[in-house]
Amino acid sequence: MKRVIISLLLVCMLLVASVIPASAAEKTKKLQFDKDGELPPMVVSKDGSTIYIVGKVDRVDFYNCDGNTYIRIIDYKLGSMEIDFSKIYNGLQLQLLTYLEAVMESLDKKGEKAVPCGVFYYKMDDPIIEDKEHLTKEEIEEAYTLVDPELVDVIRKALVNIREYHEKQRQYSWFDSKPNGTMLGQKVTPLATTGVYVPGGKAVYPSSVLMNVIPAKVAGVGKIVMVTPPGKDGKVNPNTLVAAKEAGADEAVLYVSIATNFNNYKDIDGDEEARAKDYLRKAEKKAYQQAKAEHVAFFKQYMDRVSLHLGDDKYADVTTDMRVQNFKDTHDDFLVATYFRFGRYLLICSSQPGGQPANLQGIWNDKLTPSWDSKYTCNINVEMNYWPAPVCNLPEMVEPLVRMNQELLVNGRKTAQQFFGCEGSACFHNTDLWRKTSPANGRSTWAFWPFGAAWMCRNLFDTYLFTEDEDYLKQILPVLKENALFCEQIMRKTKYGYAPTPATSPENLFVWNGEDVPVALFTEDTLAICRNLNNEALSVTGILPTGIPYSSSQSTSSLS
Repeated sequence: MKRVIISLLLVCMLLVASVIPASAAEKTKKLQFDKDGELPPMVVSKDGSTIYIVGKVDRVDFYNCDGNTYIRIIDYKLGSMEIDFSKIYNGLQLQLLTYLEAVMESLDKKGEKAVPCGVFYYKMDDPIIEDKEHLTKEEIEEAYTLVDPELVDVIRKALVNIREYHEKQRQYSWFDSKPNGTMLGQKVTPLATTGVYVPGGKAVYPSSVLMNVIPAKVAGVGKIVMVTPPGKDGKVNPNTLVAAKEAGADEAVLYVSIATNFNNYKDIDGDEEARAKDYLRKAEKKAYQQAKAEHVAFFKQYMDRVSLHLGDDKYADVTTDMRVQNFKDTHDDFLVATYFRFGRYLLICSSQPGGQPANLQGIWNDKLTPSWDSKYTCNINVEMNYWPAPVCNLPEMVEPLVRMNQELLVNGRKTAQQFFGCEGSACFHNTDLWRKTSPANGRSTWAFWPFGAAWMCRNLFDTYLFTEDEDYLKQILPVLKENALFCEQIMRKTKYGYAPTPATSPENLFVWNGEDVPVALFTEDTLAICRNLNNEALSVTGILPTGIPYSSSQSTSSLS
């Protein structure tokens, strides 16, 4: 789903009428204008159950017909102080009526007869402006190359005519409508932000832009946002862009909402279209500044937990690429601190709770067929991604990794049994969105290594060591248990002690009789993983009553 917004409008308004009981006039006191000639603050109802304190009245309409002046007061600035509407509804009507009486009194002094015809107010949502992606100056200039120059000339002439007409309307606040002889006058305070929708598809007409945007600009509206759907190519119709630019637009905002049918690794029956629409509707409920402020505050709650100062920024005027290139000579300490912050930024952005763990390219992958399929290489890359989580006070970012390891247990049990005849769970060096645990095709130096999940247990347990959250420990307990059980049962007795044998060291080779070989009797890599997981399992036994049961005592007898 895509929607394009050209910085010029969008506000949702609902006109609501409130009927004034005639008998209420006898129960009210006169309310005078303030020293500036404006009406004082008033109370209006927003949704029938809650009322809001607002500022000065924004608009008063006068309808002079058949010798009578009919008055309508409109207020569209709704504040945020809530009051129980049901308790003071009658009082509200009386307060509104005093505004009518104040206006009528003013007219009476001029010898004019005034009759109240009602009080109105607007219910307004926040402006819907989501700064997803700006259209470039080049894209707007390109539109001019695609539009007939004669049409551009017509748009400019129409723009002048429309502006002149509405300038006159603003200049003469009272005018005589000849057909019915009705005299009309208005006092209007312009909206701060307003909006217009310009149809797409076959109904793309520049006049839709001009006839809506120009009157708003002439009326003094502070910000106008034009909304229009893009074509099948994802671009705004060039006629619309040219009309918007001529009308005064200098910015365009593109809405992009993307979803898939993925629910989890076993379920892909989601409704991607409904999700995309729902994401878009939620995004549109907040003004751009509000959405941005909330986003910054959300990010800072993680980012600002840790700071690292290694010295002043001595090379602030040097570009980052050159600072990296010069590092061997400058020993740029500030760049080191920046790199530290950059690592935390990457993890915060690519491993939010509820999402997927950080993979090879992370959320920044821009290719349909990326290197290594943008999977999870768990013989170093995944572990390395999450090393900063506990030590840099980002334990929440581990949640996707925990969930992935919980899901890996299902296929991991099959892998442990079918490939090794072992209980527990095993995962080879590479997994993906579908929680693959079997070995990949290729050389044994990377493919024959079933300790991916066992090594990730280190990341999970390290997080507990920093938080000491026993509820979290209970969540990861099944993962530790299943992987520890596999590491125990894959052990074989050698003349040096128990060890997984034969073994490899991820993407590493050994020299034997002058030749490079990928497989050894045992390796320190596999021993260290099994040893650490064994110690973690023993630690859990001392913390949680359930602990982690072992089928034999050999789990404590691996090589040290």
